Amino acid sequence: TDIGTLSACDTVTEYIEYTIDDNISEVFFDNITVTRNSNNFLIGVYINNWYFSLIAPNELGTSYTSLDDGGTHMNFTFQENNENYHVLASNYGIEVNVNVLGENVGEYIDVNFIGDFPFSDTTRTIIGSTHVKIDE
Repeated sequence: TDIGTLSACDTVTEYIEYTIDDNISEVFFDNITVTRNSNNFLIGVYINNWYFSLIAPNELGTSYTSLDDGGTHMNFTFQENNENYHVLASNYGIEVNVNVLGENVGEYIDVNFIGDFPFSDTTRTIIGSTHVKIDE
């Protein structure tokens, strides 16, 4: 019996993933930029007016909220009813947990995040994670 050609996925080396409430997850595999200096790191992606960015201090195992004085900032886009919405989450208490903190180019930074933000007349919840390589 010939079952045709089987396809295999490429190995995923890095990603940014997040979900708003129970909606479909947004996942980015390409065009991810990661920089790190002596104080903080920046994770970002921008594709066709769709973006995610996170700046957080260089402290492994530390949990921050975007309202802390520690310099954590997060912005993201989500879609509802075929409309794109941009959220400056730095104004709300999104909790950011740094789980892996590479120091050199090619090493990984892993982050989980969760929190609520107001939208229209309700409160929405974002939950997500990153597994990204430092570019510079």
